[in-house]
Amino acid sequence: MPAKTILSPAQRAAIFDPPADHATIERLYTLGPADLVQVARRRRGPNRIGHAVQLCYLRHPGRALVAGEAVPDAMLELLAGQIGCDATDFASYAARPTTLREHRAEIEAWLGLRAFERADVRSMLAVGSEIAASTDRGETIVAGMVDRLRLGRIVLPAASTLERLALIVRTRARKAAHAGLIRDCPAEQQAALDRLIASDDDGRTRLGWIREWPEAPSAANLKGIVERLDAVRAIGIAADGARRIHAARYAVIARTAGLVTAQHLRRLERPRRFAMLVASMIEMEAALTEALSQTRGVYPALTIEPAWHLPFRRPPHDPVCHRRQAQDARQGRLQGPALRGGSDRSGRRLVPALPAELS
Repeated sequence: MPAKTILSPAQRAAIFDPPADHATIERLYTLGPADLVQVARRRRGPNRIGHAVQLCYLRHPGRALVAGEAVPDAMLELLAGQIGCDATDFASYAARPTTLREHRAEIEAWLGLRAFERADVRSMLAVGSEIAASTDRGETIVAGMVDRLRLGRIVLPAASTLERLALIVRTRARKAAHAGLIRDCPAEQQAALDRLIASDDDGRTRLGWIREWPEAPSAANLKGIVERLDAVRAIGIAADGARRIHAARYAVIARTAGLVTAQHLRRLERPRRFAMLVASMIEMEAALTEALSQTRGVYPALTIEPAWHLPFRRPPHDPVCHRRQAQDARQGRLQGPALRGGSDRSGRRLVPALPAELS
């Protein structure tokens, strides 16, 4: 089974390989006078260009040249033109592995570099943990480690080494975020969260019902929004619980929780499952509250309390009241909305208002 990686091939190349564009190659790999003196001490052309390539690799990207590695042609052409040899000489460089090691040790001492050691693993874990607390991106974590090693003038280890360390700190950061999000979640809330993903006889879950809330801001959908909002608030998840962890880390959990199904949540380990459900309820409460405010903005007469004007709450039958409402409606059609003046139930003030409108 291939080893688990945290970087894509393109991300790995951007961090650990020399650049490929000519402008960056010229900016990074133009040798200075002291560099040319060091290279000129080699008698043969292959050793001169090989020494120059190792010198450039240790400066940027900051790692050692691997035996048999393909060097960009543009880089070889640039170096060959500076040291007065042919770019094809590099093909016969380091026929003896000892030459490669000796040149590397000499260049590291001249540049003031040192090799990556076991003691550096702990410091890289600390650096990676600090970065992983605010991001889930493996590229950002590995790049932060590489920057710290370059600042400490330490030769980069193999990419796989830093990727393994990045995977460790990212896993720890995820577990710490899950624990922080459910830190004050009592057993009653955990049981209520578990009931959200329990299937009924028809295979449906409470979580699925909450997610299927009617989004259109209409009076007919108000009841469904209120019922789901009451169900979410009954669990008792505090909205400020998201502040216990970094905002970026919470955003990752909330985004993932909104995508996974209840069946998938049931298969997760307990802390991760509860953390996703807590984030999901926080986000659902905010979304349902916003939907409720939009509905009330479109229909300002609607309220959450039971009232006769709600479409799903019919008033009791009252013949006298209904007859009075019908008379008022007919009187309103006779009067019209643009007439000035008032009108009582008998319509005595309706006629004096007509000349003012017709004049």
